[in-house]
Amino acid sequence: MLKTMKNFEQILKTFSRSSNKGHSLVDLLAAGTLTTLIMGVAGFGLQMSLQNNQKAQADSTVFSHVTKSLVFISDEIRSAIRIESDAANAVTNDTSLSLPSGAIPILALQVPGVTERVVYYVHKPNESEKASEILYRWGPSHDANGNYKTNEMEDSNSWTSAALTDLVSSDIIANPQCESGDWQANPPANAKGFYTCVNTKTQRLVELNITSSIEPNISKEISKSYSTKVFAMAALKEGIPPNTPNYQIVGKTLTLNEPAKITFKVLGGAITCGPGGSTIPVTTNLYLDNNSTPESWDNSQSLTMNSLPSGTTVTIESIADAPFCSNHLQTVSSNDSSSPLLSVLRDGDPVPDIDPFDNQSTIDQFLQSYIENDKIKLKPNEVIYLYELGTTNTSSPAFDLQDNVVLATVDNP
Repeated sequence: MLKTMKNFEQILKTFSRSSNKGHSLVDLLAAGTLTTLIMGVAGFGLQMSLQNNQKAQADSTVFSHVTKSLVFISDEIRSAIRIESDAANAVTNDTSLSLPSGAIPILALQVPGVTERVVYYVHKPNESEKASEILYRWGPSHDANGNYKTNEMEDSNSWTSAALTDLVSSDIIANPQCESGDWQANPPANAKGFYTCVNTKTQRLVELNITSSIEPNISKEISKSYSTKVFAMAALKEGIPPNTPNYQIVGKTLTLNEPAKITFKVLGGAITCGPGGSTIPVTTNLYLDNNSTPESWDNSQSLTMNSLPSGTTVTIESIADAPFCSNHLQTVSSNDSSSPLLSVLRDGDPVPDIDPFDNQSTIDQFLQSYIENDKIKLKPNEVIYLYELGTTNTSSPAFDLQDNVVLATVDNP
């Protein structure tokens, strides 16, 4: 371009040295053509310069948005004690969150002192004019010091879905790629711009994979991919043993995702035949998979079931059988996920606030070793089951969810 400009300058000098008689029409046409050519080249150069500048600005915008989002997410992961292997299942069974249609859950965190799982998901509202997806976070908000607001930690009804970035690529990733072995992709298929790989062995390590995109005004779409691994550091602070077996509660049934042993213990219970009446005997049965025969168990002792294979499902059933009490017979099973007669508690859950029947022991008294600051305090490998065996009417004064209290502990085989 500089060489062309010098040639143009030389031509002008030639014109200036020519005769005072003026220039011919051919000379003027040639000069006009050269001027147009030079201005076109200069304009093209200016356009390219503007495009390059806008591309650089777009790159900077993408980098800034993604970096800030990843830093925020990483900090919250470090404050967690557990990263759910299956985010979608955790949303269904461990939260009250109703995801909007088309939303894709990618991360669910168990944070100490927080009632429900903190959830990250990708979604593009129908009214959005952007081509890209939006990354949302559902959980307690933070105060000016960056800490969770105390009142919201205990009240998930106050939680809202907040957008972190609207630059997540909408390109579909049909088969999200994770390391081979003990890693699970969230989602397992058809991700949109953001997916995670959770180590199912520890549920403490996760890889975040995000592709961000932006469309500058005068350039094609800019797309950048980023990946980082983060460890749930709070698990170490809480003294949780490493390599705790992975399991999940589907509905109200315990399912092992890897080989383990499970110890069951009846913590207590209180049920009588009416006020001041005789104690009604309670039996607790355990069923493995779809076996119709219960495991032999003396409920006065704890029972450890060793070397259970991955995929094992455990159903816990309680029976109150009292022929002397108007033939009272009531059976409640964890196989019934919709039953209001069974409550399944995990770490951070609120203690049910229910008055006991006939001044019997309260739920708090049965669980006094497992309560801290009015919350259930359990290790990630512990689950508590509360049974109601005296009535099926949740409005009855006999409904107190403490007729049988069972603790299940999942450990290495």
